[in-house]
Amino acid sequence: PHGERCTALAHAARLAEDPAVRAERLVAAADHARLAGRPHRARELLDQVGDLAGRDAVRGRAALVRGLLALRDGPVADARESLLLAARLCVAPASLEARLGAAEASWALGDAAGYREAVEHGGGARPADSALDYRVGMAASLGERAGVGRVALRRVVARSAGEREPGVLLRAEAAALVAGDVDAA
Repeated sequence: PHGERCTALAHAARLAEDPAVRAERLVAAADHARLAGRPHRARELLDQVGDLAGRDAVRGRAALVRGLLALRDGPVADARESLLLAARLCVAPASLEARLGAAEASWALGDAAGYREAVEHGGGARPADSALDYRVGMAASLGERAGVGRVALRRVVARSAGEREPGVLLRAEAAALVAGDVDAA
């Protein structure tokens, strides 16, 4: 379905007369191309966005897609920068996805301080789902509140039961390891 959505949105973008609408559709098409496993097509679509993306929300979403692509097969340092930009420009839940991606990029770079900065930032939002619990749990575990971190990370693991989404499963595995639950990992 993502490949078909990509094609439909790319066609709709070509038909759009308003540059802002064209940019939104191109970014959405690029994200679907990414999800369909077509990173080259996603990059082609993002390259067409160029100066069309005037609004912060569209620029942020483009930075998120570009960063997630780079996180998988590009320079990880570029991924981190794109994802941090996306975190600043997007609103939740995309901002949280960007922040967690930036943390993953920092981890891959061996940048513990950058990882901690990425998971700690985000204000005083109360954890309401696995992604927020993950952010809070990792920040607490890497700080001086390991007990609080373990509780939040165990909630992440518990919520992952029956999940099939790879990103959720990878986050749950990391949470289990940091919480000390090797069997769950």
